[in-house]
Amino acid sequence: WISGKNRELRRILKKVNALFINEDEARQFSGESSLLKAVRYIQKAGPDTVIIKRGEYGSMMVSGDRIALIPAFPLFSFKDPTGAGDTFGGGFMGSLARTGKAGWKELKKSLIYGTVMASFNVEQFSIKGIEKLDRRKIDARVRDFMKILEI
Repeated sequence: WISGKNRELRRILKKVNALFINEDEARQFSGESSLLKAVRYIQKAGPDTVIIKRGEYGSMMVSGDRIALIPAFPLFSFKDPTGAGDTFGGGFMGSLARTGKAGWKELKKSLIYGTVMASFNVEQFSIKGIEKLDRRKIDARVRDFMKILEI
């Protein structure tokens, strides 16, 4: 879609504030091998906030000149990465919606929620890892992750 719909993509990017994109897509779109250079290229195209999904390596978010790096949640059981990026995005956006704010603090916390949601997703096949989740389980894993990160 990046090569085939590049003109349309550039037109849309002028209208958005934030973009979720994986690292291969960021490099393809920008022509840059450095992720930071790729982000700066994307920011010039429109969105001030760029969230790079990096799979097993976690995520990187650049908003303006601020940078946040969050590792993937450490797991003993990994079954299927299908849908992890979408689950990450849903967890991120759900966290932002819950706070009603989009400042730097809220964006960083949303990275943690996105990461935690993706971790539940990859532990099982299909939607099995997330279909029976409740707030208690999610918040417990967020607390565990924040301890790991020493936040």
